[in-house]
This record gives sequence, C-alpha cells and structure tokens, in this order.
Amino acid sequence: MSTFSETQVKEMLRVWPQAVSLDEADLSRFHQLCCAGQQITSQPKWADYLWLDLADVTSSEPSPRSREDLFLTDTRGDGSGVTFWAIMDTVPPPSPGWCDIAIERDHIAGVIELKSVNADLSARLQAAHTVGRPWSKAALRAFASHHQERLREAQKQIRDTQRLLGCKDALGVVILIDTKPTGIPLRATASYIHGTIQELNAIDFVVHLSNTRDGGSELNFIRKNPDEPRTRRFYEYFRMLFFSVRIGGCGEVILVGDFPDVVGQVTMDELARNAFSKNWEVALKNGFGTRVKIAFPQRSRFSPGF
Repeated sequence: MSTFSETQVKEMLRVWPQAVSLDEADLSRFHQLCCAGQQITSQPKWADYLWLDLADVTSSEPSPRSREDLFLTDTRGDGSGVTFWAIMDTVPPPSPGWCDIAIERDHIAGVIELKSVNADLSARLQAAHTVGRPWSKAALRAFASHHQERLREAQKQIRDTQRLLGCKDALGVVILIDTKPTGIPLRATASYIHGTIQELNAIDFVVHLSNTRDGGSELNFIRKNPDEPRTRRFYEYFRMLFFSVRIGGCGEVILVGDFPDVVGQVTMDELARNAFSKNWEVALKNGFGTRVKIAFPQRSRFSPGF
C-alpha cells in the first residue's frame, strides 16, 4: 500500500459521492453566518466533511476480532515497559456488486474531521524518556502529545457541527494520518487512540493511516462499538472508498465511474437567519434549529438557499 498525504486523502474524499465538503456552498456560508455575531462563549468550530448514507446498503458480516497485547520495553534496557492493548480485526476487500450508488440525500450519516500528524512518534518517545520520567509515563506522554491534542480538537469540531446541523445521531469520525514514518508498531498507536476516544463522546470512529519506513502505509479502523449498525454501515462504505480509489504514478487520485457530485444547500426563514447571525448558541436554545433545512442537490443544479 503506497504512502498517503493529507492532500491525497482530501482528493479521495472530494471524488467520492458520499463525502460532502463543509467548506463550500451553503454549508460554508452557514458557518460564516454563525461566526458573525457576538458570541457568549466562542465561535462554533466546524468539521471538514459530512458523510451521506446510501439507499442501497449492503452489510458484511462482522470481521473476526481478537485482542492483541503489545509491550513496549525501555530503549535503555532496564527492563521496564508499558503495555498497550486493542481489539483488532482484519480488513477484507469490499463486497462486489456495489457500483450502483443511490444517495439518500436527506440523511447525514457521519461528520468527519481530517487530522494530520507530521512528527516522529519514536523521537518524541525517546525525548520524553530522556528527561528522567519513568518509562511508562514517558510513553503515555509521547502518545498524548502526538495524537491526543488533535483528537480533542476534533471532538469540539464534530460536536459543534452536529449541533448546528441537527444531526446529533450522526457518527463522529476522525481520519488521522501519521505522515512521518516511525518505528512504533501500528497496534500500539491504535490501542492508545482506542483508549483516548472512550473519553470523547463525539468521536465514534477513527480511520488511522500511518506511513511506514519501507515506503508503504498501514490502515486501521478504530471503533467504539464495532457491531453498532451505523458503525458497520460507515465501515463497509469507507472500505469501498479506500479500495476503489487508486493513487497514480504521479500521486494523482483516480476513481473510475460516473458518480454524482453533490453540495450542501441550507434553507431557513428570516427569523432563523437573524437569530443565528446574532448568537448561534442562543438560537439553538430557542429552537431556531428546527427552521434550518439541509438538502444535497447535484452541483450542477445548486442555487444558494439563503
């Protein structure tokens, strides 16, 4: 599997029909409207993409899972260490025969935030250890500084987006890319991420991409509730994305097929527009969120909704 950059992952999402950018058309304008007023606390954070459900849903059987334990030993050889564990599963190829895609355009199935880490985890691990901390604390500190900050940022972005768009039941997804290869086994990182998201109620699913020192990459899906229906649906279709898109020789993203290109259209009455322009949190508290309607027309048929 070839290496991945943040630019390539963004392009993969751009060409895939289920992913809708929150940074264009009415969705971007709605966020700007909510940032314009005098806010009591803070301006709303905004995620990167919405993920639309499909009308033609196929479900695969749950993948076989097993617990994996990893013991990271002290690099200075004193015998101390720290244990990470996670429930891991294999990533089989997607089910065939899914080519006819019909988007269920009124249902937001997920809110996605993309985070990229361009730092050497193994170097941070060594640095945290050499300042005199016990190995177990050094390891946890290194992992926290490497991933936890971005996951906590994503928590806020996903939560505010869900509130503003009235889709609190949508799956909260983080795509986390480790662009700089490290010598740390992927399952150690995955187990730390799995433990971290248990404390973050807006994050249900992490897609972890990690580039490796041999010029390849590894993929792992980290899920709070693997057998939950909405989690399985996203898992199934994101695998379709990942195994259908190809990276060309010059790094270009290739997807063969005629897929719909949709954007977000937001409509609201004048009362709602005035309320959100003054203070988004007060507007939601006073029930103006019910006056906001979201649709996903094809780009060629889009016209601003407000």
